[in-house]
Amino acid sequence: MNKRHDRRSPSQTATTSPALAYANHPRLYNPDSQSSSPRLNGHASRYDKGNYLKLSRIISTRSWRPSSPVCNPSRASLLTGRYPQRTGSIDTLEWRGLERLDLNEVTIADILKGDGYRTGLIGKWHLGAFDPRYKPEKRGFDEAICFRGGMHDYYDWRLESGDRVLRGEVAPYHPQRCWQWNRYDPLIEYNAAIRDGDWKLVRPFVPEAFEVPDIKWLDVSMYQPEHFIENGIITDPAPEVNLPAPPPVELYNLKNDPLEQTNLAKQSPHRVQRMERDLLAWFEDVCGDLKKTSRD
Repeated sequence: MNKRHDRRSPSQTATTSPALAYANHPRLYNPDSQSSSPRLNGHASRYDKGNYLKLSRIISTRSWRPSSPVCNPSRASLLTGRYPQRTGSIDTLEWRGLERLDLNEVTIADILKGDGYRTGLIGKWHLGAFDPRYKPEKRGFDEAICFRGGMHDYYDWRLESGDRVLRGEVAPYHPQRCWQWNRYDPLIEYNAAIRDGDWKLVRPFVPEAFEVPDIKWLDVSMYQPEHFIENGIITDPAPEVNLPAPPPVELYNLKNDPLEQTNLAKQSPHRVQRMERDLLAWFEDVCGDLKKTSRD
């Protein structure tokens, strides 16, 4: 029987997730792990003996660091263990082919598939958006469902799986929805918005609402977490911040003005009043639930 289809073979589903890889491959870089993946450990042993560390470079979270500040060059490095400049995938500009992973590159999926693993990709590809030679199924993955380019929204999306293309549909109407965020305790006066159909009402951002006077604790949280493990989190009231008067609300028609350049608040006072009322009702409702939560 082809071992690729042998259900008795261990660890037949492989992942490039750094967290899972780190936990599961003690022969590479995690001797304290209690779990085992015999076939990948075998890979590690074989490549270590042969001074060929490509697979270990890919899997190890201790030795691998992002090789680029943008997505697809880093993904090319993660899949090949090589600098993106060596792979051809150097920029996100797919319309110029600058995201393409050179066809001569060997991916971790190629290596694992060659040793009997079934491989799959779900999510973003962006290592060859247009030419079928660059599809993930041609780069070592048995199955894939992905968007091959770099950017998609949540509505008018396009996914590919083999020869199938799945498309989203733009909703004819956007239901009312709200959002708000600032540091510490929520404040509806700042950085909040409500979308209702084509209309969006905004309570603008002010930088003071995002100040963190006790930012000194960030270093402790990152590098000395034992302090909070032993002593608990800070339960004192949030530090005071001098906030300015809330700026005037803004109103936009997103159908006619998707870039939000023309504020129509003065021309539509009744709409502003209604949307402000709805925004406040939403805020009081969700903050009612917030009061029931506990950080203990």
